[in-house]
Amino acid sequence: MKKIIIVSALLSSLIFSAFMIASCGTNPSGTKATTPYIYCSMTSLQAIFIINGTTNTSLEPISCAPYDPYQLAASPDNKLIYSTTHSEEVIVIETGANTVEAEIYVPRSNYSPGIAVSHDGDYLYLTSSISTEIYKVFLTAGNTVEVAMLQDFGTRLALNSDSTKAYVCLPNTLYKVEVVDLATMTGGTLVDVYNHPHDITVGDGKAYVAVSSNPYNVAVINLSDDTVQVLTHHPTQVSSIVSIPGQNKVYAADHTSPGVIYIVDTTVPTIEEKTITDEAFSNPGYMAATANFAYVIDPDPHYKIAVIDVHQDKVDSYIYGYDSNSFDNNPVVIYK
Repeated sequence: MKKIIIVSALLSSLIFSAFMIASCGTNPSGTKATTPYIYCSMTSLQAIFIINGTTNTSLEPISCAPYDPYQLAASPDNKLIYSTTHSEEVIVIETGANTVEAEIYVPRSNYSPGIAVSHDGDYLYLTSSISTEIYKVFLTAGNTVEVAMLQDFGTRLALNSDSTKAYVCLPNTLYKVEVVDLATMTGGTLVDVYNHPHDITVGDGKAYVAVSSNPYNVAVINLSDDTVQVLTHHPTQVSSIVSIPGQNKVYAADHTSPGVIYIVDTTVPTIEEKTITDEAFSNPGYMAATANFAYVIDPDPHYKIAVIDVHQDKVDSYIYGYDSNSFDNNPVVIYK
């Protein structure tokens, strides 16, 4: 097991990166792939940490001061990252220069737990930590904001492939996923996932929901008719979930110590018997994935990122942060 510590290794990274770029395939947009970069918010340090996803080495972080970056979402053209903050400002990071280039005022969006960008990059959607509202920001029309009401406090959300619907976790009292029509900004349809929906990811015409209480731990929603299929399993507390690009599987993280990641075969779908564990893998949280690696926020101890080889389903390495309490939110992947 190797451990990657944050030190300068520019020359070796560039050499290895040049070799890997020449041999890689395509990115999710279907164009010739370049290097994936993983962006992770470090709220307590008012910064965003960056990983080169080809070499799995760290880059200079982005300073977001005076804002505390929280949840992240990337534009479909990979040029912008949007981050919720402690205030009613969503900050916009330009990924070419890796700098904060703008702020968008969204009322009551403080520490918004859910954020997503439409497939065409025209709209930004956010939930609220202090109200039952969901917000639609018109990014190409002066950042005006439209507001709709959910039936409960919404947290994490995911959009279907054409951004016509949002699937919003309602974990507080209803314990369901609400389906929002994004053209009319109306909700109403509730999908029963049988317990606390904590995180959600979309892939291959289905939404996969991390359900953080027994007896059900992963729920599958068919996006064509919003019906639910439940995968029964009995880990303690599934807290996050991610779809692996180009592969028929999903990772579901059991947020306990020692931590476990369950592998979901999406062709069935069912939770496989094989799990991902490691002697240093303790408390897995939110995740992001490329075609080769999954990146798992592992905050206890030492606030590290576990790098998982998705072809072998095992921990490949660890990347350690700048501070003992730095990583605590979702990472996102962009290509450039």
